[in-house]
Amino acid sequence: MDDASHVISRTRISVRRFFDELASRWDSIIDSGHESRLEALLSGIRWRPPVLDAGSGTGVMWGVLRRTGVPLNEVVAMDISTRMLACARPERPARVAADAHRMPFRDATFGTVICNSCLPHFDELSLALREMARVIRPGGALVVCHSEPREVINRHHRDTGGVVGGHELPEPAELGRMLKDIGMQPEILRDSPGGYLVTAGKK
Repeated sequence: MDDASHVISRTRISVRRFFDELASRWDSIIDSGHESRLEALLSGIRWRPPVLDAGSGTGVMWGVLRRTGVPLNEVVAMDISTRMLACARPERPARVAADAHRMPFRDATFGTVICNSCLPHFDELSLALREMARVIRPGGALVVCHSEPREVINRHHRDTGGVVGGHELPEPAELGRMLKDIGMQPEILRDSPGGYLVTAGKK
């Protein structure tokens, strides 16, 4: 990992504050079926360690990864909210407080980057996608997922309002085009009742 100092935008400071304030009760807010839906959605994914859990929150993905054979010592959890990371589950991987728009990792560090339930909160999506692509090794993959369909996620953010009120998931085809533009190869582009899943490989 490289040391990286950078300026976080006002929007990201507001997002960080929003999630810091929710951190202590986040796990009670999450739908009880969230993790099982994620497991079903991601059942065909081939995980290439090490895995970066970008926007990890309190660690919803860690049990899913562990049950698919990825040990937590092969996972790095990253989130902009230090309180989310501090509230993480007892069994935890290495944790890094950082902004997804400028990650403190060397190029080609990870075999897989998983971005679960956080893509709408990136205020400069193209920049965040470039960063995620940058830290993926050739032959690795990016996995973007939500355990509910796009319209449900977008409606929830609109209903919540405030700092997340305008945070919306792009259509899978649009996200696929953005990934192709930065040299990633889209593979799965899915928005269904079972959830939202976009994957892309890096040559």
